[in-house]
Amino acid sequence: MDAILNGLTIKTAGFYETSDISSFNLLFSENDKLDENDLTLNEQNTVASGHNISFSGFEHRFPADNTGYLFITVDMSDDIVAKRTLSIDTISFDHFTFKVDPYKIGTGELPSAYRVSLVCS
Repeated sequence: MDAILNGLTIKTAGFYETSDISSFNLLFSENDKLDENDLTLNEQNTVASGHNISFSGFEHRFPADNTGYLFITVDMSDDIVAKRTLSIDTISFDHFTFKVDPYKIGTGELPSAYRVSLVCS
């Protein structure tokens, strides 16, 4: 049975200002490499650190017995301040919503993302 993803909620963390970020994006890839061919599933406005981002309003089919990859990307403002940080809290199966709830197997949690420093150039 195919799984149809229709939502993902993540919680941000770090020391950044909402003006540092233009948007958060959820992308799908058929491989583990983020590139220009990947499909943008949803884009959300920035939220303050410590708040949830709810990617919703889309449906993406994951065929049975196939592997797909999700990436969360950030569009940064041109005038960010150096040494600010951004990370994503731990993501569990409960953070994903499906049109029909599939049988979920695996470790049950994706660990917190590494903290990323926002860099000015």
